[in-house]
Amino acid sequence: MPFKVEDRQIDVSFPVKAISIHKNAIVYTDKSGKNKEIFTQKSDALNFMRWLVNSHV
Repeated sequence: MPFKVEDRQIDVSFPVKAISIHKNAIVYTDKSGKNKEIFTQKSDALNFMRWLVNSHV
């Protein structure tokens, strides 16, 4: 299930093993390796982090 934000789609290969947030950037490690997403709004970054944490609990 992809996450849609800012007219783009972010595909994540669950399970997510690690998540790090700094300002508007989220770095996460999933099944496919390390990925970095940068958002223009901090609220979008926080929503994406919440989605990562709660999507496949």
